[in-house]
Amino acid sequence: MRVKAKRGLNQDAIVREAASICDEYGVEKLSIAALADRLGVRPPSLYNHIKNLDHIYSLMALMGIRLWTESIQEAVESSTDGKQLRAVAHASRAFAQDQPTLFFCATRKFAASGDAFVEAAMPMLSITGEIYSSMVGDPRKRNLAEYLFRCLIAGFISLESNNGLQPAEDLDSLYDELIDLAESALRS
Repeated sequence: MRVKAKRGLNQDAIVREAASICDEYGVEKLSIAALADRLGVRPPSLYNHIKNLDHIYSLMALMGIRLWTESIQEAVESSTDGKQLRAVAHASRAFAQDQPTLFFCATRKFAASGDAFVEAAMPMLSITGEIYSSMVGDPRKRNLAEYLFRCLIAGFISLESNNGLQPAEDLDSLYDELIDLAESALRS
């Protein structure tokens, strides 16, 4: 679907359209030509805003981390039942379902992202780090808790998006049970 050329084409618009193409056709189908066509510009015009395709993937990773962190922050602040880890898990899953490409990119450190990726991830790690600190006193166990939940959340989302959890009937309940099980194991 060709979009009429827009005045004021910018990096943010390019990244959002790139993510849209990836959501529709798959990450591997993104190309400068397809992106330019969708934006209604010639491919050389994109190079005024981006370096290359790898740069776009890096920018999607950065945008994904930023938006994912915002959703987690909102979920944690709205959590009134003391189940902040569950709030993080649900916000993460909802973000992945709503923005699959940005989630995919945010869970991978693209080489071109470098220090910017680490810097962008710090607010999320700060939010989750506070939660883990309130649950687990030992610093080594806190790190293990972080890895456990990152693996649990990302693994579940990956399996779910690839139909790898079939024949589970109620994925919402299964997700909650897994989060609760991991949380209770950490508290014991």
